[in-house]
Amino acid sequence: MASLIRVISFALLTSIATALYPTKLLYQFPNGTWLENLAVRPAGTILTTVLTAPDLYLIHPDAKNPSPKLIHHFSSHKALVGITETTPDTFFVVAANYSGETRSAVPGSSAIYRVFFPNPYTTDPIVSLAANLPPDTIVPNGLTALNPFTLLVADSRKGTILSINTVTGVSKTAITDPLLLPPNPFDIGVNGLKINPDPFHHPSFRPPRPAKPGQPPQPPQRPQTTLIFTNTFQNILASLPIDPLTARPLAPAAKIIARGLTYPPTAGYDDFCIGPDGKEAFLATGGGNSVARVDLRNGETSVVAGGVNDTGIAEPTAVVFARGRGRGGGKLYVSTAGGAGIPVNGKFVVGGQVVEVGLRG
Repeated sequence: MASLIRVISFALLTSIATALYPTKLLYQFPNGTWLENLAVRPAGTILTTVLTAPDLYLIHPDAKNPSPKLIHHFSSHKALVGITETTPDTFFVVAANYSGETRSAVPGSSAIYRVFFPNPYTTDPIVSLAANLPPDTIVPNGLTALNPFTLLVADSRKGTILSINTVTGVSKTAITDPLLLPPNPFDIGVNGLKINPDPFHHPSFRPPRPAKPGQPPQPPQRPQTTLIFTNTFQNILASLPIDPLTARPLAPAAKIIARGLTYPPTAGYDDFCIGPDGKEAFLATGGGNSVARVDLRNGETSVVAGGVNDTGIAEPTAVVFARGRGRGGGKLYVSTAGGAGIPVNGKFVVGGQVVEVGLRG
């Protein structure tokens, strides 16, 4: 009966969407390649990280036959996970050495690297170490920029969020909350992280108000910003208002925005992107083999691309908006694990994919 209810719930959920958006495979890597995350440069090229190798690739999505270019091999590590941009063409990447026995990072092996492109046309970045993560970091994962000098990284096993100063390299635990925790010790808890509104379009400071006669000058006003995050094994999208400079929580607890797909049981929200207006999010559903849209105002959820038994978006791991001339807001790019962790329909595995989703039909 429970399985039947889940099937019916999934059917009702997918019916909310009037039609699935069209998809196009840009490139499929060899079997066994797990793409973990992706970002888009200002000019529109795609960067994708690989979990099964310490490799960062670049793909030109508009090429007649897009093919990846390996732009850096992080030889001191075995895997790449989160990636984010702080200022135009300056990216940061999380690298780690994962142990198959413990299903966690080797203590002291995790680090964050700066990947800087000196000009919009080069495909050869300057790569440098930005910070070593604390030795007790277990599963570093999602990464986002709080402001141009501060990163937030999820530790999916500990269920905490670290802040990293990109100038000094100092890191500390910034946020703890029950909604960040995994349900069980070896599960994945907090995963994808995003800031809403986007720090690129929202200043960290507002001008101070003029002081009244006889009163001390007023300090600069810090606008509230909101951390949006997924928890994969709790299968939720949640929010927490935080200080845009320190990441200090400005509410007693995080709140659930939406719960993920109830079918299949292997579905779980992974990484995601937020629309330009800050009102909607597009999420990778992992074993759901689809992209879901969530209205951030009321939690209404619908599947907009892919499907349970669809190898076209096989175990998606991250979603980003396209950028560049003529692309703004009209396309999504999706990275996938190819079913390496959760085979499609329980048996089909393909190579990690980069898939384009057209939002305008």
